[in-house]
Amino acid sequence: MTGLELLNWIRELHRISPEVISGDKDLQDFWSQVESWFQTVTEAVSSLDSLLPGQDTVFRVLEALRESLRWELKLNRFLLPAIQNRQPSDTTAHHVASVFGMMSGDLLDRIFTRLAVLAEILGVLDGTVEFPEEAYLTYQELWGMAQVTDALHAAQDLDA
Repeated sequence: MTGLELLNWIRELHRISPEVISGDKDLQDFWSQVESWFQTVTEAVSSLDSLLPGQDTVFRVLEALRESLRWELKLNRFLLPAIQNRQPSDTTAHHVASVFGMMSGDLLDRIFTRLAVLAEILGVLDGTVEFPEEAYLTYQELWGMAQVTDALHAAQDLDA
């Protein structure tokens, strides 16, 4: 399977993940598809050995991403009711639980983005991806965050 096909597959899994979190799609069926994606990627990652050197580095990275995805998916399913049922009259603890849930959702999106970037790397290596969009967008986001952080530090220095 090509890197572009893996990229499209993980994007589709990401697209339907909110339906799994809400319970509209079966978790076990979804996770079976995720496991199939990881199995297929595992078969294709030998080309990454030159980019991520070290004994079994690529496989350890894949395992960490798979486990992170699994736990964030479970956590999102658990926390969704707290976000959906939040009321303006709720306590601060309820609001903080909602923020925790939203952060978990953001982490889940970032894991899917990492997997998309991984598929893009495979696609660049096999020639099926010419412009790695996910990697470019992620780079732009990270660069923007770094500039904001630098600006905040500069502003703090001016206050002193």
